[in-house]
Amino acid sequence: MASKGWQHPYVNIFKHVKVEDWKKSAKEGDVSTYTDKRLKCSVFRIRGPVPANSYILVPKNGNQSLGLIGRYFYLLFRPAPGKSFVVHLDVSVEEGQVVRISFSNMFKEFKSTATWLQFPFLCGAAKDSVYESTAKSARHGLVGPAPTSVRWTCLMLDLQYTLSVYLNRCYSQVKSIKLCANMAVKNMFTSDLLLDPGEKFQDDGSGFFSGTGPMPRDMSYPVPKGGSWHDLYDYIRSPIREESSCVNFSKPFKDPVSLSQQITTPKSSFSPSKFTSRPPAATGDRGVHVHVDPEDGFSQHEDESEEEALWSKSGDAVVYPCHAIIVSLKIFV
Repeated sequence: MASKGWQHPYVNIFKHVKVEDWKKSAKEGDVSTYTDKRLKCSVFRIRGPVPANSYILVPKNGNQSLGLIGRYFYLLFRPAPGKSFVVHLDVSVEEGQVVRISFSNMFKEFKSTATWLQFPFLCGAAKDSVYESTAKSARHGLVGPAPTSVRWTCLMLDLQYTLSVYLNRCYSQVKSIKLCANMAVKNMFTSDLLLDPGEKFQDDGSGFFSGTGPMPRDMSYPVPKGGSWHDLYDYIRSPIREESSCVNFSKPFKDPVSLSQQITTPKSSFSPSKFTSRPPAATGDRGVHVHVDPEDGFSQHEDESEEEALWSKSGDAVVYPCHAIIVSLKIFV
């Protein structure tokens, strides 16, 4: 069996398939390149009135597989203002079955089958813009086409966690990726590292890393001297948990609708002495945030207090809404 060591610490997918040669990748419809003024580099632009008719597909041959085993999928992109886009990831699970994970700002709600997960993507807006004010007043951000001031975004999707929680399946590898109009795309990556945008990446030359780390230059966006990465760009994470933790799912609560209201507005009923919207200091500062949107969508919010799960003060339990079900997790570290 061939070694997978070459995939660490991460795989630059566009570079891996030499996407611009279109020998191992395919394009359809209005796909072009341009130099983005903010990023100061060439990016791909995918446009079209029907998203499914304009796309970039890797690999080109549907009978082949990318064979990428990294747990985390990173996409550096910007939704086209006023338009809709779709991204499809076909991933292999145990026994070779293929599951499609899709996210789009066209999806109104989360849907799932045994072989397909569809997540709504809620587009954020630039800081201090009129669209940002609108997003803050809305419970779950801006639904539908992206606002004019939509920013470049780094989306991180935890494939292992997503398949485990939503389908109770074991993640194996990424088989193919299809980026459909309308969006601009800098690149996409897979990695076993939970990488932190805006931080400098130090390569010790070994090629192997573990845990969390800063984001390599080609995986991030440029920041002017003295500027803040998070003031210029969005970083969106799917639900994650610490690698060292073993999670035991307990039974759903009897009244999921009522409890969902309590969690999204914790001051109404929950006792502050028992639960907090952020993990306690005892769990460490490695980013143990369980970031779950109550509608199972990917979104970015300035004030995340209502979008995160509720933790017990002791740090051994977390409660969050998952679509129509309330999930209680017992954490064993």
